[in-house]
Amino acid sequence: MKKKQLIGLAAAVVVFAASFFIRTADASAKPGVTALAMAVALLIIMLTKALHPVVACLICIVLMPITGITDGFSGALSGFATRVPVFVLAAVALAEAYAKVPLAKRVLLKILQSFGKDVRSVLLTMMICAALLSAITSTMATCAIFMAIALSLLDLYHDDAQRQRTGRAFMVGIPVASMIGSMITPVGSSLNMYAITMLEKFTGNSISFVQWLCAGIPLAVFALPAAWFLIVKIFRPCEVEPGTMRSFINSLAIPDEVGAQEKKVLIVTAAMIVLWIASSWISALDVAMVSLLGACVFFLPGIRILDIKTFLRDVDWSPVFLAGTLLALVNAMAGAGMLNMVMKSHIAAVPAVAIIAVVTFVLLGLLSSAPVIMVIAAPLLCAFAAACGLSPAVAIMALGLCACNNYLLPRDSVTRLTYDTEYYTPMDMLRITLPLQIWLVILISLWVPVVGKICKFI
Repeated sequence: MKKKQLIGLAAAVVVFAASFFIRTADASAKPGVTALAMAVALLIIMLTKALHPVVACLICIVLMPITGITDGFSGALSGFATRVPVFVLAAVALAEAYAKVPLAKRVLLKILQSFGKDVRSVLLTMMICAALLSAITSTMATCAIFMAIALSLLDLYHDDAQRQRTGRAFMVGIPVASMIGSMITPVGSSLNMYAITMLEKFTGNSISFVQWLCAGIPLAVFALPAAWFLIVKIFRPCEVEPGTMRSFINSLAIPDEVGAQEKKVLIVTAAMIVLWIASSWISALDVAMVSLLGACVFFLPGIRILDIKTFLRDVDWSPVFLAGTLLALVNAMAGAGMLNMVMKSHIAAVPAVAIIAVVTFVLLGLLSSAPVIMVIAAPLLCAFAAACGLSPAVAIMALGLCACNNYLLPRDSVTRLTYDTEYYTPMDMLRITLPLQIWLVILISLWVPVVGKICKFI
């Protein structure tokens, strides 16, 4: 074990142990404090990579009933009965299904044939398509699909300096667009599901698919063009001959006719979209349940888009265990009245816009393990919102939207995907993402309270 890992493990133990010496006015709130300390300890372990995430989660699950965080072992497993773990699995399956057919590339090709006249318009088209696809599937898979197309485009450049400059624009633009798109719908990211689940646990309120859509679409509409504008103005991608660009677009290897597998994916996706929207009015439907149903269809005989044995062998179970563990801690904090305890603290009322701005910047500075950060921040931010006379839904909504846009520096797994191509440096990315994050702070601060009142989820 490396020195960094040893320090991280020791720090996690100290933080968790310290929670037992914290006194609360209400003894029933003690499990909530301990649960919050365990979440912080888990964050430290994740940041320092002291333990494998699954091992760390299993240790937390065992410690919950022993330390009194939950009443028994079943309480420690309660997080696995929420929508997030199953949604994580469903999202992986859906992403694999979309990757197996050229549906996204086909849509991109059709748009490029009409609007792909130069490098800048091609970049904008790719960013728009990436945002739209990531609204319904994995951000990582979306980024990988369009990164591969962009890398083949960069082969058109024979001058290394021109290739580097243009590559910088595409390799920053694609992950940023993918993350912006993930905030459009609740199914765009598991982080959105975390936000909705925590809102339900802490407040008893919820946000429907259509309500989230009303909040997410305008933000994406204003954020995506701003991102593209910053990229083309700061990085200034190099142009190629119009004939060369046209040849590249025509060379994209996509069958002329839509194949049977592609039709199946398209039909299932259309059905899921209808059911997702319907879930806003039909209480028996849940967006995660619809995603899971759609994923299962891809495994059925006669459809066989995916193979279940291959899927179970290749899937990364870390996010599933992390979701179950974190939401068990959320259940413990909610059951212990953690939100009420924080609200009893002396918190000065501050303007709503300032609260959202502070929340956003804190997240941007710390967010390398987004789900853990969300669980730690949620009860505190809900309390701040309540102290300012706002609905906790405002804080949770802002928290989820900010978490989706975790691209300030290339530390997230999505941004690392393009960062590893070595077309840009962290400082290159910061030149784009810092002003973009500030723009998002303004957008979220102004829009979320307004749309919350219009859509009646605050």
